Amino acid sequence: MVLPAGGLLLAAGVAGLLAGSGRGAAVVAWGGVAELLLAAMSLKAWKKGRRSVGAAITSLQTGIAAFLSLRLYRVFLASAKPAARIVHGVLLAIAGSLLVFLVYNLLAGGNPPKRAQPGEEP
Repeated sequence: MVLPAGGLLLAAGVAGLLAGSGRGAAVVAWGGVAELLLAAMSLKAWKKGRRSVGAAITSLQTGIAAFLSLRLYRVFLASAKPAARIVHGVLLAIAGSLLVFLVYNLLAGGNPPKRAQPGEEP
């Protein structure tokens, strides 16, 4: 879930920057970049069976998602125009969903590494 959510946040941040939204859009874009990079690192660690590294990366992702959710919530509340409220509400829903997923993942103990089936190479 982190890869698509990070990609959406990055795309929305870039679109906001192109539309002249300023610093807030840059924060969302950089948050999306950070989520994508950490997701790639987490996937790599998962494939190698490194659960502790994956848990540390997931913790970082959770912090970023919490920060973005809080920022977007504040911007959503301050938005006066209906179109801006819709855009910020959608981004808040994405970041909030990502946060819930990551917290669940941490509490559940993460994703266990894939075990090789008989006859498969690890």
